[in-house]
Amino acid sequence: MIRRGMLWLLLLGVLCLLPACGGKEELCVRVLDIGKADAILITNGKHAVLMDTGTAEAEEAVLAALDRCGITQLDALIITHFDQDHIGSAPAVLQHVEVERIYQPEYEKKSKPFDCYQTALEAYSGELCSVTRKESVLIGAMTFVLRPPKETGGVRSSNDSSLVTELYYGKTSFLLPGDAAEQRLQELLADEIGTFDVLKVPHHGIGEKSSGAFIAMVSPAYAVLTVPDETYADPEVMEALYAVGARVQCTCTGTVLYRSDGMNIHVSTEIQT
Repeated sequence: MIRRGMLWLLLLGVLCLLPACGGKEELCVRVLDIGKADAILITNGKHAVLMDTGTAEAEEAVLAALDRCGITQLDALIITHFDQDHIGSAPAVLQHVEVERIYQPEYEKKSKPFDCYQTALEAYSGELCSVTRKESVLIGAMTFVLRPPKETGGVRSSNDSSLVTELYYGKTSFLLPGDAAEQRLQELLADEIGTFDVLKVPHHGIGEKSSGAFIAMVSPAYAVLTVPDETYADPEVMEALYAVGARVQCTCTGTVLYRSDGMNIHVSTEIQT
């Protein structure tokens, strides 16, 4: 007969062998610590989505995050826009794991990182989706609402071409707006997209004329900045976040992990050694 103490030790040993990415009924959103760049790993049970891939220099860190979670296949890769700090490691990701579907905005950019990404897509055998209108994507128990930029007929910056994503899991919600700058912020304000529990602060906390109004509308309980140091974000952005009572984390101190059971959100920091 196995004694109770020994049984607990055996159970603890089994738990330690499991990937540290949450249980079957838990949503985990990891905002990776890769400097002034975005890569967000979203997992729920057997489902996994990666949003953006950071710079080419972040390749090792992004692939290591996938490996730590035991991920060999992504349900989706969401590319918010084509700046080098969002697509730099995309070719490596596409070589490292199987990607079922890619979602991205519809525009092109003249840059070496974009050319490298296009070359990688030539060997990609999954589904490539250019998002030209608002659409909802259900992956397991997660709902992603993808919002492309408005069709204005004019020239817009790469940042203002960002694909904005809403993520819903149970009663919890996340707003992931890429590097949305002034034009995109105005569009989101006009659409009155409402409040969210967690906000990935747009464009690494760089202030825009509409930043205060945008943050007031979203009124997040939690906010995360993808920044190289704690002083990078503009003061007016930080003041707006504190004014709505947001609990603010920065990736410069480690990967920020949000866990949701569908009702409540818990936040912690993961420091990789």
